[in-house]
Amino acid sequence: LVMPVTIEWIYKDGSSEIDTLPAEIWRRNEYEVKRTFVKSKEVSQVNLDPNFEFADTNMNNNTFPKKEEVSDFEKFKEKN
Repeated sequence: LVMPVTIEWIYKDGSSEIDTLPAEIWRRNEYEVKRTFVKSKEVSQVNLDPNFEFADTNMNNNTFPKKEEVSDFEKFKEKN
């Protein structure tokens, strides 16, 4: 689905910033986009779609570095 891309930058100092790239970035390649960003602060985390607006079936791969989440099976095992 061709949509604008929303990126949230979380910095080491605790502040954050949101950039929105227009849908036209998909014009040359509909599967992959490369963009370079220069930031004046050190970035600790990057989130794609922080407002949950994308038609995304797997939201576990929207964060860098990857967040380790406990599976439903592990949660079940901890209960018992």
